[in-house]
Amino acid sequence: MTREVLHHAGNRMSRGAGRIGLAVLGLMLMAVPVRAEKANAYPTWAEFPALPQNVPSTTEIRAQVKAIYGREQDLLAQVAAIDWERIDPARFSLGTIARLDSELSQPVTENIRDAANRFAAEQAARAVPPPLID
Repeated sequence: MTREVLHHAGNRMSRGAGRIGLAVLGLMLMAVPVRAEKANAYPTWAEFPALPQNVPSTTEIRAQVKAIYGREQDLLAQVAAIDWERIDPARFSLGTIARLDSELSQPVTENIRDAANRFAAEQAARAVPPPLID
């Protein structure tokens, strides 16, 4: 008797599990797009995107490219017409240094660094925070 009860209960369990599996399979099939029915079918013309609008013709594109090349040639001619200064870089740097303050054109020394730190400390000591807002 026990075998019969267990066998009967086992069949009920497998039937229930089968029903649940079929329900899940049915839900999955509902979510699949219609296109899946025709897995080997080719797309129709209606599925292709529309043709682009306002596309320039090849002659218009060729004219635009020629215009760009023409502007490039004009620019190169203008650059070639510039009278570039050809001076010695060492002489140029010496002339620039001579126009600067001699103290500013020298490397930083310990004295200058100490003076800058002292000045910053004095300014920090003089600083007064604004009054608190009530």
